[in-house]
Amino acid sequence: MSNANQGLGQIVSESIVQALLHASLATGRRGRKTSPPRIWIRADRLTDGEPTCYAVFRGKAHSLALPASQEVEARQFLSTTILAVEARARGLVAPRDVPVRVILEWYRDDQRCLYQANRHRRRAHRTMVTRTTTLLRRLGRKVLGDLDGVAITRYIDARMRDAHGAYSKTKKVAPRVSLSTACDDIGHLRRAIQAYVAFFQIPWMPAIKVPAHFTRREFLVDRHLFARILESCRGYVWDKATNGWLMETVVNPTTGEERQVRVRRKPDTVAHRRAVSRLVRIAVYSGTRHGAARALKWKLNARGGCIDVERNAIHRAGYGDDPNGGKPQLSSAMRGPLRSFASIWERRDRITGAQHVIHKLDGSPFRSHLSGTVREVMADAGVPEACVHSLRHASITWMMHDGYDVATVADIIGVSEKTVWAVYRQWNMQSQQRAVGAGRLPIAKIWTAVRLDPAADNDSGAANQGTEKSFRQKVAVLQRAPTGRAVRKPSTDRAARKPKSVRTVRGPARYRRAR
Repeated sequence: MSNANQGLGQIVSESIVQALLHASLATGRRGRKTSPPRIWIRADRLTDGEPTCYAVFRGKAHSLALPASQEVEARQFLSTTILAVEARARGLVAPRDVPVRVILEWYRDDQRCLYQANRHRRRAHRTMVTRTTTLLRRLGRKVLGDLDGVAITRYIDARMRDAHGAYSKTKKVAPRVSLSTACDDIGHLRRAIQAYVAFFQIPWMPAIKVPAHFTRREFLVDRHLFARILESCRGYVWDKATNGWLMETVVNPTTGEERQVRVRRKPDTVAHRRAVSRLVRIAVYSGTRHGAARALKWKLNARGGCIDVERNAIHRAGYGDDPNGGKPQLSSAMRGPLRSFASIWERRDRITGAQHVIHKLDGSPFRSHLSGTVREVMADAGVPEACVHSLRHASITWMMHDGYDVATVADIIGVSEKTVWAVYRQWNMQSQQRAVGAGRLPIAKIWTAVRLDPAADNDSGAANQGTEKSFRQKVAVLQRAPTGRAVRKPSTDRAARKPKSVRTVRGPARYRRAR
């Protein structure tokens, strides 16, 4: 390319950059009123003994280092100053010096939620606003060049010392923020930087890596742990030190006899945990998510699913809900344990007049997730790593270990077969050991075997002749192989039956067969 063409391309590119900056300056931030740029003569700042000229735009003042007598020149430099400041702020000149606050504020404004958005989009927007607010509080004073691995690790360590947002800040026993929540903040930061770099065509961005972490959804709950969770719903506490239930000594006031009994929570706490007992059973026997299980009713309705005991079906969504919105919530048949519990629950709620399957003590529905009560139950069961969604993973894994095919599991849970294999099914050595153990093999066919082990009989010479009856024994094989070496022998009725027609197929000997 000639020098003239290179100069022309540079002029055109600079013109485009200036046009973009002027356009962004003119439009301002969406949703906010911005005043036009102006010159401000600041009397408390002197230059050569005179007041200094400042350029004011977007609520900030930038010094032009010119005295008040040169106000005309200052107005000429106003546009140039604005372009320089905007280019530096956008990262077009020095991408490493772009403030993190500018990126997060632009991302929050760019990802604003429309009024017509569905409830899933609005909830995702609220989560994004919460995450960016936390990032602004801790990383607002940093620039892109400061975001290295050390800064990310320090942020995660400091974030995990914060109290959980669902609890009061003054509560001393409030749980701390989990590692998953801190890593979720880093994920939002990375998405904000990627969107900002793609929009403004910044030539550089920091390599932000979200550290690998364990999520509570990946925790596999086996049947033993599930039994402990049900006992914790009844108020009992698991002691990890003794690997058993927490015990206490009780003295009989009449006889003075001492005996060991299990520690149990107060009756009010046990009564509140009845809803969690229903929730975990629905999750593990049907694979229903937390939100869908909480909205279940006993009658078909437009918003929210229902349990139809008469038709043995669970509808995870109402007939008025959009099937294409949010996660799939399909209807499926109920398995035996859930059908038994549902019939008992329905009879009880019919007497009390409760409409929801999972409800409060007075019969009113829960307006939000039972996360706090579920967390207390899991802690008492000795599995604080588990959550309600862990039981959804356990439900799918248990069904596949029990012999259900993937298509049936996908229909019962309401997901695709690919999702079952890629997301929900988990590897478990205990189930494999149980599957290959005694009594768990598939039922074998009953066939007649001929024993050819000479050492097992008195006459070894008649083993291959087959003349003596003692050497020909019929062995019924069911789930185990016969002792010794055996060959399959067709039954007598099948051998005596002659084929209707026999036709020889010409060709090599190895391909000949009778039809």
